[in-house]
Amino acid sequence: TENQEEQDVTANFATESYGGNGLSIKEVLEQHSNEEYFYGFNHRLDLIDALPIPTKAVFTLVVTLKSGKTFTQKTAEILFTS
Repeated sequence: TENQEEQDVTANFATESYGGNGLSIKEVLEQHSNEEYFYGFNHRLDLIDALPIPTKAVFTLVVTLKSGKTFTQKTAEILFTS
């Protein structure tokens, strides 16, 4: 937040699959891409690589539906400490 730079850190997050393997967000969405209805993203997301993220950050989640409608939600500022 010091420089207000926006950075796509989607690849820095993963979730656990039913078999216990780590899956990227992209992989989870690809698994559901052929479903006519997708009733929710019920996955805990883990930050697996914090190196490119500054000490203070605000995360923005953007979801775009097939219809083109977009939903956006921001976190409060998060302070990362070592």
